[in-house]
Amino acid sequence: MSNTSVCITLHSDSVALPIPVTLENERFGIVTVDVAKVPITKDTVFILFTIDRTGSMSEPCELGKPEKLHYLKETFKQIIQFLVKQDAEIHIAVHVFNKSVETAIHSTRVLPENADDMIQKIDQLVANGSTAIDAAVIAANKRMREHMNTNPNSRVCHIFMTDGEPTVGIKSTLDLAAIVDSSFPNAFIGFGKNHNFELLRQMSLHPLATYDFVDNVEHTGMVYGNIIHELLYPALEAVSVKIQSGLLYDWTTNTWTDELNEPFLVSESKKIYHVKCTNSEDLNVELSGSTPTTKNMVETIDNASIMPDLVDVSGIVISSSFADLTKYAFRQSTQELLFEARSKPSSVAQFKKKISNIFRQMRRYMRNCDLLCDPLMLQLCDDLSITYRTCGTRSGAMYSSARERSQGRQQSNTTPMAAHNIPYFPQIQRQYAMGPDDFANCITPLQHPLDDQDPDDSFTMSSISENALEDDDSDGFFPEDHIDFHVLADTSISCFATPSAVNTMRSMSQPIS
Repeated sequence: MSNTSVCITLHSDSVALPIPVTLENERFGIVTVDVAKVPITKDTVFILFTIDRTGSMSEPCELGKPEKLHYLKETFKQIIQFLVKQDAEIHIAVHVFNKSVETAIHSTRVLPENADDMIQKIDQLVANGSTAIDAAVIAANKRMREHMNTNPNSRVCHIFMTDGEPTVGIKSTLDLAAIVDSSFPNAFIGFGKNHNFELLRQMSLHPLATYDFVDNVEHTGMVYGNIIHELLYPALEAVSVKIQSGLLYDWTTNTWTDELNEPFLVSESKKIYHVKCTNSEDLNVELSGSTPTTKNMVETIDNASIMPDLVDVSGIVISSSFADLTKYAFRQSTQELLFEARSKPSSVAQFKKKISNIFRQMRRYMRNCDLLCDPLMLQLCDDLSITYRTCGTRSGAMYSSARERSQGRQQSNTTPMAAHNIPYFPQIQRQYAMGPDDFANCITPLQHPLDDQDPDDSFTMSSISENALEDDDSDGFFPEDHIDFHVLADTSISCFATPSAVNTMRSMSQPIS
């Protein structure tokens, strides 16, 4: 029987939420799923890597940096060196494509005696030619189905990476999305900011498919590491979270529903789902799925209801189903804003103002409650800040979608956007450079603005002059509470990452020469 547990917590009546996230007659709460720790899978594992080696992969990531294919080769070397040390039977194959598809590595078990040979074969790759994504996907479908037919009990995953968009063959986004085989997991990775975001997003709209975006190529290993960790450490599969007398928030559609489904939950992770209800007494949540021991047999893992307070003989509450959930209310509001950003708001100026206001309220709450270093709150600040800066630009939907997925899926990696750190506007930075020591010290020189930021963004400039420059702490705000002064975290490790996942991702992200 699994040690995974479920509990429900509702927001306390004694604490007023600073932002409305439910209707007046509804209560806001969370469902927490603590996933059991499990050992590495005992099943045979097969990973098919599809690697873009088209001409654009020979381009440097940034001026003075190595070509993109160099980073991919180095990451692959780290992946092989990690896999060969695992106590599991792991097989890989590698397809490389431009206008045609070749097999660089045929299906082979990763062993110490062949690891160097695999690395050498990838080292020999040369980037050239056009991009035929249809040919790459069709070849992957065929190879994956062949393996699944001969190894029905094997755990499989196809990891597809591209830095561009189709230039030959099928080019239609909908037609390419239609040829993706949904019978096995597909992980699509967009490499750099110039890949076709909408294409990969559409191709990933299957229950077993995911899409990740690599902004900083030096963090490529983090994305691959997260995918491989999830493959090696499944605790539950075919997961269902059902609720009675309440509703659960579905971040993918920005709606409330009575059931959420996940393809898997990973060892040691903690998943937090948002809930609302009108009648807490009848509220019940049931978690079901299959464990590594039950395989494809879905069973009830645990269920939870609201329990009365547990008090000691002196009347002191020892345990309660009610607590201050303000931080999760801010998370709910952030997720709704991320969805709105992906849906392209009609007025960018008004949308930015909405983000800025929520950000200021969140910062004041963090300061008042001693949460300025809280990992979840800091990630929410980054979510809002990145969305605020990129909204209305050509890469805006790509960034907001990446942050939305990381927050919604509660995955171990996230897109840091470290190359575009702040303060956002150097002229504002200079005005505050002589301010309080704690604020002046946190300011770093502007590296470079977004290459697609509109320099005539009248809302942003006017809002700073009208709001940020006139603020002081008289109403509980400080200058650094304005979103334009927020300094982004320079990490791609999410606040949801487990120690085991962090170890896997870092093993694949060693310094690249």
